[in-house]
Amino acid sequence: MNQIKDGHVLILGDGNLSFSLAFVKQHAGDGVHFWCTVMESEAELINRYPTSRSNIDYLGAMPSVRLRFETDATRLKLEWFDGQLFEHVVMNFPHPGGKTNLRKCRALLSGVFESIPAVLAPAGRFLLSLAPKQSGLSSPIGSVISSEVPAHNKDSWAVIYLASYSGFLLQFVANFDPRAYPGYTCTGYLSQSKGFHQTGSETMIFSRAAVLTASSLTANEQELQYFDQLHPLRPYYLHDVSFWLLNEDADHASLLKHWLVQLSGGLVKRLSPLPELQYKCSERNATSVVYRLVWQSHFACLTRECCRDRQNLLRERITVVFSDERVPLELR
Repeated sequence: MNQIKDGHVLILGDGNLSFSLAFVKQHAGDGVHFWCTVMESEAELINRYPTSRSNIDYLGAMPSVRLRFETDATRLKLEWFDGQLFEHVVMNFPHPGGKTNLRKCRALLSGVFESIPAVLAPAGRFLLSLAPKQSGLSSPIGSVISSEVPAHNKDSWAVIYLASYSGFLLQFVANFDPRAYPGYTCTGYLSQSKGFHQTGSETMIFSRAAVLTASSLTANEQELQYFDQLHPLRPYYLHDVSFWLLNEDADHASLLKHWLVQLSGGLVKRLSPLPELQYKCSERNATSVVYRLVWQSHFACLTRECCRDRQNLLRERITVVFSDERVPLELR
């Protein structure tokens, strides 16, 4: 967050406003203009978090700061901010309130991602901080592209998967250290003024990207360069596909690698045989083989539904192309 040096910053849902105060103080004189927002009315905020009174007074006296109460981060409107677009939108530790419910947490994040484009500048960034293990990413700090399938915990808030539906890609992950913001005190545990555990928290930096559709499987040269290289900060999806071997002597593994990567437009990043599912069919006198495909885009947003539709489109193309090119494999 210390990379913010100029422009306009929107801070969403700041609880007792102590983070806003600490952050504004850090960037005093950097040419940054702030809008600081909370969900509650001013009276409700002071009643819930009595310490917020002094924060409101301090922020309200600063010429580079504007306060806005009763601001729902899932329903942002440009007119709320006098038409101002923001280079940076910051949100720390969103929570639907009460005891943690995974469905409600995901619904909240989805609403935030859907809402932010209304106020984010075209080249703007969304900085989202989550508590430990909420993101679903496994040790993403300093992660690099590798041949290993990313260890994404699906029993989590699944933040990068939710972000993809609204056109956001995760570019970087940093540790969130509350000690970097003197005077900041977290609140909101079980909707109370109590703090919560923050050690191991992460700040995720998102930027805009195109959302893929299933209308075509045109080859993408950028994507094709990254076969067998999986990005730890991108969604991925698994689909199986099975074939009859029409010529057992053919190098079907190489053939499938060539054709499936090309026909998928480079979005099939990896394919692996599942030998435990291979079998010989006496009626056809042919062997059935099954491959697991890993779909992922490094440069655009790939949703689950789009991937499913592209898998179906890939099957259609396989049927036509394998026949035309006399590839010794037949889709089952």
